[in-house]
Amino acid sequence: MPLQTAKLLKKIDLTNDVIELSFEPNAPFSFQAGQFISIKVVDNPASPVIRGYSISSKPALDSSNFELCIKIVENGRGSNWLNSLKPNDEIQFLGPTGKFVFDETFTGTSLFIATGTGISPLKAMIEDQLLNKNTTRKIHLIFGVRYISGVFYGEIFKNLATKFPNFTYELTISRPEKEDYTGNKGRVTDLLRNQQLDPASTKAYMCGLKEMIVEVSTILDQKGLPKDCVLFEQYD
Repeated sequence: MPLQTAKLLKKIDLTNDVIELSFEPNAPFSFQAGQFISIKVVDNPASPVIRGYSISSKPALDSSNFELCIKIVENGRGSNWLNSLKPNDEIQFLGPTGKFVFDETFTGTSLFIATGTGISPLKAMIEDQLLNKNTTRKIHLIFGVRYISGVFYGEIFKNLATKFPNFTYELTISRPEKEDYTGNKGRVTDLLRNQQLDPASTKAYMCGLKEMIVEVSTILDQKGLPKDCVLFEQYD
C-alpha cells in the first residue's frame, strides 16, 4: 500500500492535552466510519516510526477531508510531532485500515462506550449514522473522562441528542475537580452496571485503554451479550 499525503488545514485545542487536526488529502480519499490511518512520524528523519490514529470525523459526502482527535502523551513521539505541525504542513500516511466499523445489518440498539480519545471512532460512527444515513436505530453513548476540564465534544453530542430522539448520551467524570459538580460521577463501568440491556437486541462498540475494555467486556458478558455482539478497538 503506497503512502498518501495530506495537508494540515487547522488545529484546535479541545482540552489542555487533546487536539483536533483537520487534514485535506492530496488525492481522493475514502474511508468507513471507525477506521484508522497509520501516520509516518518524522520527528527524527533518520528513524521515522509509524503510529495509528482513528479518524474522528464522519465520511464527508462532498470532500475527502478528515479529522483526527489526539491525546498529547508525555514523550509520545507521534502525538507531540503532530502537535508541532502548522497549517499547510504535510503528513504521509497509510490507510484507511481496520474492521472496527458499524454493523449495518444489525437493527437493534447500538451501545457505544468510550473513555478519553477512544471517543474518536465512535463519534465518526454516530455522526455517520445520524447525519449521513438518517438512521432510526436506537443509539446510546456512554462517555467517560477523568476531569471536568477534560470534557470535549460535549456540545456535539448534546446537539445530536436534541435533534435525534433515537440518540441518547451520558457523560461521566471519574475525578471531578469541583465540589459543586452535579453530573454523573465515576467510571463508565459504574454507569454500565446500572444499564438495563436486552441482550437479544443490543450490540456494543467500545474504544479506550485495555483496562476499560476488559472491565466492560466482563460486565456485558454478565448481562448476557453474546461475544459476537461486543466489538472494540484498544488503544494500548
